Amino acid sequence: MNTDFAQKLSGYRQQKGLSQEELAQKIGVSSQTVSEWERGESSPDTDNLIALSEIYGISLDELIKGKNQPQSVFQTADSSYTESSDKSQGSKFKILSDFPYSLICVLIHCLWGMSGILGGWSYSWTIFLTIPVYYLIVSMIQKRKLITLCYPLIVVAIFLLLGFCFDLWNICWVIFLIVPFFF
Repeated sequence: MNTDFAQKLSGYRQQKGLSQEELAQKIGVSSQTVSEWERGESSPDTDNLIALSEIYGISLDELIKGKNQPQSVFQTADSSYTESSDKSQGSKFKILSDFPYSLICVLIHCLWGMSGILGGWSYSWTIFLTIPVYYLIVSMIQKRKLITLCYPLIVVAIFLLLGFCFDLWNICWVIFLIVPFFF
């Protein structure tokens, strides 16, 4: 292990005014383990690094790399661009994921059922099939992974096609049982 990192661990502990025994109790390891970390004989695992960063009130980057790590101009520009674009993207998608789509579907179901248009109550329940599709699309957009959308959407489309075109509602619901196997 890097002796600089070992010295940083010791320095952060001392800044917090903790003994090795107190720190060990907070993390759930032996004081001998903390001593080995600070002597550079071993390294904390990921869970312990996270616990240390929380106890010291610093980020993992700061704990591992240190405060004043030099960055190139490209790294700084890239990270600021990514952070600002992620924040703006996050707020857009937060609105979509917080949108009360389920409530809208209940209202549409009630209005469609009471109107009697296109089968009324007989077919208005199908609007509820769009709820998982809506949240799947939002999740796909947030994660930028198109593959997560394709399979469940195809299953819903097949179900609706078989139901509306061939009136196989009572049999074709079984195809939904294969969706969990995909994931």
